[in-house]
Amino acid sequence: MSRYVARSMRRDEKMPLETIRFAASNHLCVKLGYHGTQRIIEPYSLRRTQDGNLVLHAVRVDNREHRA
Repeated sequence: MSRYVARSMRRDEKMPLETIRFAASNHLCVKLGYHGTQRIIEPYSLRRTQDGNLVLHAVRVDNREHRA
C-alpha cells in the first residue's frame, strides 16, 4: 500500500520542488498530471545538472519503471 503526499493544488499551479523533496526523503508517492493523464510516482532523486537543469528520478507505481 502506497502512502501519498497530501497537498491540493490549483490546476495552473506547478508542483513545488519542496513537495517532491519531502516525498523522496519520506518514501512517499506523488500524483502528477502528465499529458492529460494522472501518474503516480515515487521520487527518489532530484538533482541539478552542470547546465542548471533539474532532473527528477522516480519509479512509476503502476509498472515499477524508472523514469527521469
